[in-house]
Amino acid sequence: MAATSAAAPQPAQPAAVVPAPPQPEQPASRQPVALRAGPERVRQVARQQVETPAANPGDLVCGNCRIGNDPSRKFCRRCGQSLAEAVVAPARKLPWYRRLFRRRTTVVAAGERPRTMRTDGQGARTGLSLGRLLRMVIQVVVIAAVVGAVVGYAVVPGWRDGVNSAISSVRQIVAPNLVTVRTSGQASGPASKGHPAQAAFDGFSNTYWAAPAADGATPTISASFDPPTDVAKILVTSGAVPDYQGNLRPHDITVQFLDAAGAIVAAKDLELKDTHDPQSFDVSAKAATAFRLIVRSVYASSGGANVAITEVEFLAAK
Repeated sequence: MAATSAAAPQPAQPAAVVPAPPQPEQPASRQPVALRAGPERVRQVARQQVETPAANPGDLVCGNCRIGNDPSRKFCRRCGQSLAEAVVAPARKLPWYRRLFRRRTTVVAAGERPRTMRTDGQGARTGLSLGRLLRMVIQVVVIAAVVGAVVGYAVVPGWRDGVNSAISSVRQIVAPNLVTVRTSGQASGPASKGHPAQAAFDGFSNTYWAAPAADGATPTISASFDPPTDVAKILVTSGAVPDYQGNLRPHDITVQFLDAAGAIVAAKDLELKDTHDPQSFDVSAKAATAFRLIVRSVYASSGGANVAITEVEFLAAK
């Protein structure tokens, strides 16, 4: 019998299949959408305030940043600007009282010592110099005068009254306290019917004095003060109410203040503007008992022949 036949091939075993791990879900793709650009925002940068110190006397003050620089510098130490046209800082002026009591310092050369520190037998001189003695005397006199004035004001009634009177006089000159004063009795002078001289002093703006001013006439009104009054200012309101242009208005006038004996204590020629607003003038009349106003020239009217004044007012120092 023939040799044993070769073993029949065995069928191949299928390979083990390993399941794939689950994949995460991917988002669906989207088409990019263009966005509209918004308004541009400007970022605010906080500015730091740089304080500029005061310049020392003799410093070169920069014209750009106003800081003081050493006189030897050519360019500003802060902003770098040229100092060719820089202004030199002036020396600070001390008040008179500080200059009076200021001790003068002696500047010595390099390598030398003040007399009070020298040990070579040439130290400080004994005694007082004439200049130092004079300064001490002035200081003592000033202190004594101040102390005496204060004590005298507190103790001596006559001194106190004199000081108060001087202060009051200065205050009246610098900043006077003025009050309105009125004339007494009836004013006098020529007048047209219904517009007497008293209307110029009655304190009302709806009445006026009017008098003929034709043929070279110089209308004059007079009034009196009781008691005598120190008049500092006079206010004149020209024209009539309501027909301002229908009457003549005073242009040049003379005002006179008289005392109890009839002597003129103050007189002034005044030029008035052609306006119905009150016009103020300084007169400075002391102890006046009477007043006189003379019209010397007038502004032309639209047809009337009377010169008119609405009001004459007086202010006195209180």
